[in-house]
Amino acid sequence: MPIKILNEDLVLKVSNSYDLSNFNPNKYDDFLDKLCGTREYQKEVIKKTCIFLLWWRYKNLLELAQENYGNNLILREKYESFKDLSDNLHLKDKLSCNIDLATGTWKSFVIYWIAQIMLCEWKRLFSFH
Repeated sequence: MPIKILNEDLVLKVSNSYDLSNFNPNKYDDFLDKLCGTREYQKEVIKKTCIFLLWWRYKNLLELAQENYGNNLILREKYESFKDLSDNLHLKDKLSCNIDLATGTWKSFVIYWIAQIMLCEWKRLFSFH
């Protein structure tokens, strides 16, 4: 009997053991508290996305997918091989991701707030004095 696959079972997860010296998402807690209020799911999405984009552990989406394929039994059940999964990824050679939130969860604002943090970090990482 095939297992029931939920959307959240297919979400590629960014490792929780990241290096805070590259990017510390906690320094934006006050900023996110003001913007997101009690919508903890927004804070989580913003932090995880910024970690993925700024941590530099993954060169591209394909590397994240490969790590997840090895750790996720449901991905391996759905896709017979890593190549099958890879063939279904868009922009896999880029450091890219999707923000998948339900209708009415302020996705546009979430994306804007991610962009704000990315701009701040870009200036910090690449400012030449």
